[in-house]
Amino acid sequence: MKLRTNKSDLLRAIKCMTFPKSTLLLEVDKDVVLTSTDGTVVIKSQVEAEVIRPGTSCVSGPIFHDILTKIRGDVVGLEIKDGKMMVTGERSRVAVALLDAEAFPFQVEEPEEWIFTIDTQVMREAIKKTAHAIKSDKVPMPLRGLYMEAEGGNLSFMGCDTKQFALYQCELPSEEKFNCIIPREHIKLIENMLEGKEISFALTNYFAVFGTETHILYTRTVNAAYPPARKIIEKQRICQGEIDSGELIRAIELATITADATNTKGVKEIHITARNDGIEVGAKNELGTASDIISAEMTGEEVRVAYDATNLINALKAVGKHTVQVGFSGREEPMIIHGQGCDFAVVAVRSREVS
Repeated sequence: MKLRTNKSDLLRAIKCMTFPKSTLLLEVDKDVVLTSTDGTVVIKSQVEAEVIRPGTSCVSGPIFHDILTKIRGDVVGLEIKDGKMMVTGERSRVAVALLDAEAFPFQVEEPEEWIFTIDTQVMREAIKKTAHAIKSDKVPMPLRGLYMEAEGGNLSFMGCDTKQFALYQCELPSEEKFNCIIPREHIKLIENMLEGKEISFALTNYFAVFGTETHILYTRTVNAAYPPARKIIEKQRICQGEIDSGELIRAIELATITADATNTKGVKEIHITARNDGIEVGAKNELGTASDIISAEMTGEEVRVAYDATNLINALKAVGKHTVQVGFSGREEPMIIHGQGCDFAVVAVRSREVS
């Protein structure tokens, strides 16, 4: 195998294909077909090259990426010589150990049919608004990823870690019906692919497939049933209204200065009191107290609930709007935050307020 190619094109292709323990397969014929995997996710791309001698080789993805980012020159040469891959730049040369190409675990092709194709900005927004509510440890297996569900012409993306819930919805350009869970550790890889205009999606066996103009990504789905977390935002509100999200965030940040986090396993406990003239945010501990009142037109009963400040700030920032709708279902009930195409819920905490 021997070729020359533009370094920037090659780097751009492998940028979202490089992750810990990834193996990179290079199949060289007329062009260079690149396939990367760690056994749970597979990403495929292609770059143009001046092929001098066809062939196949396999190297460590992180090491190959590191070399390309540091080697000087606009054009790089790749050649298999003396059992190693020789990477040459302007005046540099690096020898890389080869891995067994025949033991490469996956060979994947583009699906025969995609379920849907959406704008990459929609996918980017879905990840942005739900990622904060997705954890990969200390939660049940079904919650360790991004839940995708299509039904009734709507496409929903959900994240939930039992303490907070995030939902983003958009119209689906088809009447398909499906659901799947994308592992949290692969969400960033999908996000790195979103440089073009559109992204397509398909399901095949136990894999979810995402495709753009330049890359195809296969990720194993989480084999579990997602709980009915959406019900948390469907509870009847006893108090609701609109409020300036920026002012509410600043009030919460002020309250965290005296939030009691010593006896609450790291939870920054604050208290939200919703009443007709607005929302009061307060907290206190042995060192002092803090209180701030944000004017707002609230309707319904007065209610006072304790929440984790960190989860509230994450949800309010994810909304991305100046004004948000907030609602309360009762004492020790979640706070519901509504934005354009998105809903969030922050679960109440059991108050340990000091006297």
